Amino acid sequence: FHARGRAPPTAAIVAVTCVVQCLLGLCYCTRAGSYWLDLVDHYCGTYCLLVVVCLELLVVGYWYGFEQVVDDIDQMCGVRLPPVVRGFWFATPVITGVLVVVVFATDAGRLYSGYPTWAQLLAALSVLVPVAAIPGVAALVHFGVWVPGGRDPAPTPAADGESPGAKELSIALIDSEE
Repeated sequence: FHARGRAPPTAAIVAVTCVVQCLLGLCYCTRAGSYWLDLVDHYCGTYCLLVVVCLELLVVGYWYGFEQVVDDIDQMCGVRLPPVVRGFWFATPVITGVLVVVVFATDAGRLYSGYPTWAQLLAALSVLVPVAAIPGVAALVHFGVWVPGGRDPAPTPAADGESPGAKELSIALIDSEE
């Protein structure tokens, strides 16, 4: 639609999304609904959250940059972060990554609550498909295959160590204030 200069039909997108979500939610209305809810809750509550946290830390650290985040916090709070707190920025991705590996290794050796393997695979897929979209879209944007909203492709890290996009972001923020 954007290539033709028209906006996508919002009502159609909302209608299709609602119908698909309603159909996906019907399994929770059956007698086995509480079992499905338990399985999906187990996988979403552990894997999904941990993986999304890891990806979020990597994206913010890579694209926006650590120093830019520190400068923003200093500007908003008026206090320079102590070195110990700044050290958490580097420890958090490592700790979260270790947690993901430990949780995967723990669950790989046993079945969750005695549910059949096919049900656990289905529940795991219900978590992995949406989570896989995050790095998938990021890769498409990074390599210029897909350009969201018709903008320029995502910037790559600058050779001088400056956060890519930081200057453009600050210019955009200044322009929006005027």
